[in-house]
Amino acid sequence: MALELSSFQLENIKEFKPYIALIVNLGPDHIERYSSFDEYYDTKFNISTKQNETEFFIENIDDKEIVKRENLIKGNIVKLSKKTEADIYSKDGKIYWKKEYLMETSELSLKGEHNLENMLYIIAVAKIIGVDNKKIKEFLKQATPLEHRTENFFSYGKVKFINDSKATNVDSTKVALESYKDCILICGGYDKGVDLKPLATLIKENTKEVYLIGVIAEQIKKLLLDINYDKNKIFNFENIENTLKELKVKLNKEKEEVILLSPATSSYDQFKSFEHRGKFFKEEVVKIFG
Repeated sequence: MALELSSFQLENIKEFKPYIALIVNLGPDHIERYSSFDEYYDTKFNISTKQNETEFFIENIDDKEIVKRENLIKGNIVKLSKKTEADIYSKDGKIYWKKEYLMETSELSLKGEHNLENMLYIIAVAKIIGVDNKKIKEFLKQATPLEHRTENFFSYGKVKFINDSKATNVDSTKVALESYKDCILICGGYDKGVDLKPLATLIKENTKEVYLIGVIAEQIKKLLLDINYDKNKIFNFENIENTLKELKVKLNKEKEEVILLSPATSSYDQFKSFEHRGKFFKEEVVKIFG
């Protein structure tokens, strides 16, 4: 059984003791709930509170906030890195487990630095539980993205639609924007109280146009104007449906474009969850462009 747990769920740990625990990375989020980002980060480490040396914690040593909290890790540490030698690491286009060569990064079905990091976690877990190398490699050569995570789900002629509704913070949207430079971005949602200036910079550096939705739309617009993002490339149609209807009028299906929904925040202003938001986006795209 594999569980993905939020900081909210980890606040009141009593008996929970995972055999293998991991925190992929840490980034500013949920300041509306916590007194500081340090409190938020520390809460994440409750996942290891009940562990001991018979359990495992996979530590991303590329993340300085995780490394700073190594003293909070109670399990047996397995170190992971995309940059330097560790228990599981990549170097010069090759992947190693405890210095044993496993495979080329070019063989991975999912491309990009963020997917490489995810694959290293998968390998570490698989090796800990005793999966043989042949089965690990077979899986990694044919793995597909999960729903709502940079999911390429629909084409309208040469126009691709990407559903990244799982991007509920700025760091997640950063990964998506770096994968789809010069895209048309649909962004915004619930106000979590975080600093949106880094998001504005990412939008300016990586997008062709931006369509803003949700309660933080005007905040993002103001920040974009403050850093001289072209005002003629900023649109606020308030919600996904209105945005897609406008795009239907404007888009030329013979021209290559990427329409990326990567909100950089939670969905609670208009939807029950990121899954609800993503499913609605996909349904509306098919209805309007299908």
